[in-house]
Amino acid sequence: MRLGVYGGTFDPVHMAHLILAECARDSLKLDSVLFVPSYIPPHKKNVKISAAVHRLRMLELAIEPDSGFAICDYEVRKQGTSYTVDTLLFLQQKYAVQRDDFYLIIGADNMKDFSLWKEPDKIAAMTQIVVAGRSNLQRTPSRYPSVQLDFPQMDISSSLIRNRVHEGKSIKYFTPAAVVEYIQKNRLYL
Repeated sequence: MRLGVYGGTFDPVHMAHLILAECARDSLKLDSVLFVPSYIPPHKKNVKISAAVHRLRMLELAIEPDSGFAICDYEVRKQGTSYTVDTLLFLQQKYAVQRDDFYLIIGADNMKDFSLWKEPDKIAAMTQIVVAGRSNLQRTPSRYPSVQLDFPQMDISSSLIRNRVHEGKSIKYFTPAAVVEYIQKNRLYL
């Protein structure tokens, strides 16, 4: 099994997340991409994020029609601060996947701070690191080997969506319709 792991807050999940995951699945010939919503990301301890139940449900709605995507709720069930290395160890054991078939998908912005993550050497030893970003941008030099993934850039972010909702603006097409409906029904980001 070739497995991609894509972690994040996903507050909310949006089209750029989904397009990136699809490009990774297609380019790397992955059997599945696991979306892993964090409970409390280490770099967002003092930032207000939506309840995990909402973020999980929005992910479920967004990926429901796609059998190549799945959700791993390990970090949410575990609670507390989420560290990628712990999640990867859990997934490596659960799926009995070897490094050559195990891919960690991160953004170019994350790669520049990768050496500051908890146990980056261990992460690099157990996974192929896939860095998503524009091929025409200068990559930050890193001692950690990585695979470059090109994908269409979209200037969409979760914070943009939250701000648009808060300002009473439309988020149609920024995220799947079922997620838009869920946000409206649950009055998120107002």
